[in-house]
Amino acid sequence: MPFREGLAAVQSMGKYGFINKAGELVIPFSFDSAFAFYDGLAVVMQQGKMGAINTAGEVVIPFEYTLLDNFQGGIAKARAKGGRWGLINQDHEIMLPFEYESIALMSLDGGHLVAKKEKGYGIINQTGETIIPFNYTSIQGNFGGRFLVVEQAGKFGFLRASGVGLTPMEYDYAKPFSEGLALVKKAGKFGFIDEQGSLIIPLEYDYATSFFYGITKVRIGTDWRYLDLNGQCIQNCPSVE
Repeated sequence: MPFREGLAAVQSMGKYGFINKAGELVIPFSFDSAFAFYDGLAVVMQQGKMGAINTAGEVVIPFEYTLLDNFQGGIAKARAKGGRWGLINQDHEIMLPFEYESIALMSLDGGHLVAKKEKGYGIINQTGETIIPFNYTSIQGNFGGRFLVVEQAGKFGFLRASGVGLTPMEYDYAKPFSEGLALVKKAGKFGFIDEQGSLIIPLEYDYATSFFYGITKVRIGTDWRYLDLNGQCIQNCPSVE
């Protein structure tokens, strides 16, 4: 495992410890598994439970979690014995109660999180306040993005991260925004909308991919071609007679 914060996890006789860059063992081989240091803490495992230690090898997060993510910005996602997820800080204070089936740290505008309860997916902030109700079958979004793709009753639409609607729930399929445009499908045809929710590239393709480096690959019937962000064909274009 690579060095982080001056230490690297190593294994011997089935146990993990940490060495410094001089190759000296500074934290003994006492863990069943170990991960790299982030924010001064490393997630480690003993007897099937996960906790975290500091760079001195002291246990600062007790071994009571079935899963524990690396700390980022002083906060980590954790799963408790009952299978529910919450957030803890580096002082082992509960920042978000353990009442969620899943949590995705997506860093949406305002530090919002995608979470799941029995009724479905919704958006919360890091104190547990509901921003978008738990009414959706799925929620997708890009890390740091401003828009969400939501699914409800088999239809897709778009919301701003604040919960304000961008489009109606009218699409049969949709993907998150990529390079300012989002792939959508309606009545068996693919096209693209912009960040105002307007259809920019018509719903006329039998297949299409999200934009990557300013290009999408589309198909009409058996013919494949490549389009730019303006919807103009740039390769394998049909001949004009």
